Amino acid sequence: DSGKASILGCMQPLEPQEQHWLESFRRDIHQHPEIGFEEKRTSQKVTEALSNCMPSLSLELAQTGRLFVFGTEGPMLLVRT
Repeated sequence: DSGKASILGCMQPLEPQEQHWLESFRRDIHQHPEIGFEEKRTSQKVTEALSNCMPSLSLELAQTGRLFVFGTEGPMLLVRT
């Protein structure tokens, strides 16, 4: 075991406090709109949130994008922001 949290653990039904956090996160993003390729704040917040799920790979894309890969064998998930 690599000690990293499984992405599948991040995909279970949400507990009430997790649901509240997700709703607050979404509202915060929508309350601070940013112009394309200038979304520095949004990129930072999404990176921090997804990094908590311990991606096996995280790469910067373009100016403010990010690529996250979760898993190394079997089911894998790719998230591009």
